[in-house]
Amino acid sequence: MLWSVLGFLVSLTLLTGLALWVVKWAIYRFFAYEERMAERQLIERMEDAEANRAICDGLAAFGPGRAHIWAGVVSGASVVLAVPFFHMLYALWVRLIMTFTDTPGMRAEVFNTNMTQIKGYLPSVLIYTLIFGLAGAYYAIRRRRHLQTDKTYPIINVPAVEITGMMVGWILYYLVAVLPPSFSSWDSNYGGMLTLSGGWVWVGSGLLMTMYLRTMQNALLWATYRYRWPIAVPAIIQMIALRNLGLPPTVIKKVELDEAAGAAIITAEVDAIDADRLRDSVYAIPGLRRPKVVALGPPPGTAARIGTQLAPRMRPLPPRAFKRKEGPPKGYGAETNLLDSVDTNGEPNSGSNPK
Repeated sequence: MLWSVLGFLVSLTLLTGLALWVVKWAIYRFFAYEERMAERQLIERMEDAEANRAICDGLAAFGPGRAHIWAGVVSGASVVLAVPFFHMLYALWVRLIMTFTDTPGMRAEVFNTNMTQIKGYLPSVLIYTLIFGLAGAYYAIRRRRHLQTDKTYPIINVPAVEITGMMVGWILYYLVAVLPPSFSSWDSNYGGMLTLSGGWVWVGSGLLMTMYLRTMQNALLWATYRYRWPIAVPAIIQMIALRNLGLPPTVIKKVELDEAAGAAIITAEVDAIDADRLRDSVYAIPGLRRPKVVALGPPPGTAARIGTQLAPRMRPLPPRAFKRKEGPPKGYGAETNLLDSVDTNGEPNSGSNPK
């Protein structure tokens, strides 16, 4: 028994050292690969949570192609595929421990039992993988549409995409409860999950599912666009214009990028005020150091705004100008009183030119 325990500890130490060496080797190789990409910009996580949220939502809402759908499919399917994967790891770990504590016959029997269990529920895993994958794709599509309009339910002030994720979680919980664990026998299910004792888990399943799908999809989008800076930046700029400036993403007409210099020329239908705000906001994008906004003017039908850079004669009158006995201050093009004022005798003037 003592030699078995010592052998197990030595084997565990060697396996742990081997695993750490493999991890370090992979990390160093990864860093060496990134060093060879010195002239390329990377989509990295920032210290500002709001900037990270804008990046993730921008990739999910305006990213080109169908990467957001595939990220949703993998996010949903991974929930089910994790069951046989971790079951297999558990079986291998038990088999390793039993190498030092049990006979060969017992080790083979326990390992075969685990493999038989995995093989038994594998058809159900495949069906549930399809169901959860479709649910993840539906969530990704709905999330894209909700983020493009930044829709929020006014009464409860919750983003519409979160409500969609909770509905997906509740429906999936219901399907897991009513569908049989083994499709060879349809007379049994997990209906107890819907009873009063298990119903409280149903309430939390919606919140957990929307958090998982959002987090997993964001992680996959980060990995997809990490080395595709020129493709990711226009989508992020559109989300910044929508969320930070309250402008429709259609105002961004063209984005010209210089990846080596970290520069961008953004052509947008904005006025001078929003052009400055947009330029200041896009500095949050990783790797973007020299942004320039070309303002085409506000879109047709948009009310014009008066900026602070106008001449004093064209500026709006300050509110206190109407309370001054001597009228508005000089420089506002109002050498006469615009409103009736009270003269020194206590009688109101007619508002005409002073004599």
